[in-house]
Amino acid sequence: MSRSLAHIRELDEALKDWERYQSIPLEELLWERDQKNMVLHALLVSIQAAIDIANHIISQKELRRPANYREAFLILGESGLIETDLAGML
Repeated sequence: MSRSLAHIRELDEALKDWERYQSIPLEELLWERDQKNMVLHALLVSIQAAIDIANHIISQKELRRPANYREAFLILGESGLIETDLAGML
């Protein structure tokens, strides 16, 4: 499996976790350490997968090298690969 496919799979699985976690009451997330850690882990996996996908695309398209993670998404926006509004939010 290619690297980008692995990252897409990670992101997809984390998003499915997020869908399941929506049913957890906020009060439980605030006070139950295990529940909170579960949600935070899914968040971190999602963020890292998105960054990895962005950097992989930048490398494959031979775009300029980003100075930081945020800039990776801005480069994708400038290149027309994602909407510029979305790039600014990531």
